[in-house]
Amino acid sequence: MNKKTICVISTVHPDHDNRILKQCKSLSLNFNVDLIIQSNKESIKGIKIRQLPIIKTRISRALLFIKACKMSFSKKYNFYLIHDPELLVLSLILKISRRKVVYDIHEDYKEQILDKRWINKYLRRIISLLFDKFEKFAVLRSYSVICATPFLEKKFIKFNQNTFGVYNYPPLLEFKKSFKTNIKRSSDVFRILYVGNISHERGIFKILDAIKGIDCEFLLAGNFVDKGTEAKCESHSSWKKVNYFGYISRKQYSELLDIADLGLLIFLPNGNHINAQPNKLFEYMSGGVFQLASNFPHWTKILEHNSIGLTVDPNRSDLIQAMILSVKKNKNFYNSKRPEIIKEFMKSYTWESQIPKLMKAFIDH
Repeated sequence: MNKKTICVISTVHPDHDNRILKQCKSLSLNFNVDLIIQSNKESIKGIKIRQLPIIKTRISRALLFIKACKMSFSKKYNFYLIHDPELLVLSLILKISRRKVVYDIHEDYKEQILDKRWINKYLRRIISLLFDKFEKFAVLRSYSVICATPFLEKKFIKFNQNTFGVYNYPPLLEFKKSFKTNIKRSSDVFRILYVGNISHERGIFKILDAIKGIDCEFLLAGNFVDKGTEAKCESHSSWKKVNYFGYISRKQYSELLDIADLGLLIFLPNGNHINAQPNKLFEYMSGGVFQLASNFPHWTKILEHNSIGLTVDPNRSDLIQAMILSVKKNKNFYNSKRPEIIKEFMKSYTWESQIPKLMKAFIDH
């Protein structure tokens, strides 16, 4: 019996996007999967790529959208899985053509628009309101909806009963130690870690301010959001404590998890952050790293309820500093919790636990 087909589409995300690749790999167990995405590769991890050109500017995105539309109609699939809000127009066109569209909602886009400082602040509110109405209209007409966080799941199940929370947890063995590291955990050096996009909104300056009076090494990996942020960080007095790696592979990430004494997740309380569920929350956990995170209710429930992390007011560099110093003083104790933290991850927060819910979105109904 021939497998049914799924066309996965993103005009925004890179071809190494972790959530998209995890979904494609899992779906390929039961479906034939094609991925339309910006790439110069013919396949990734066994997934067939239908290549979109790699672009650098927002203006080029309009041309990319047109190309993605043409490609999606060049072959008839059983299901279409879209990953970007800008593809909701395409989802409605596909719906009119009697095609089954599954919409994966990564973020609270209504709140995210309000945080975009490059848009006039008065215009932001209007765009946010209009987009919210349009997104709900599209969700009502989607075959199924996938949500990356419990908050989004609760929000959109009111508009589509076939809404499923598929959370962005790491695969069980993704960060399993399977190679030798050149850096060893040290009893003399206290290492803190942040991996991800580097920006003001994600707390980089609060962290740099907090570690001014702390003898530590700051392991920092990821891309700066812009050159201005990078220059401002490099001129900060705490930059001399930073070991900056740039964008890293998953294997390199595993290496840093192995030597870090404390993972940091100090996002500022923007609307989209408060109800988010960042990958790092669980990636640090999968590596057994105790973490210090913003005191948003959902994050506090996960970390402090399970005694695998602490939370703090992300706007208070003085409190962040005090918490880091407390962990440093008791570093051996927190490192001894690694097996306990990994056990909690394996019990409740693996990608494998999400696969059955992902599959439900593609069941005929």
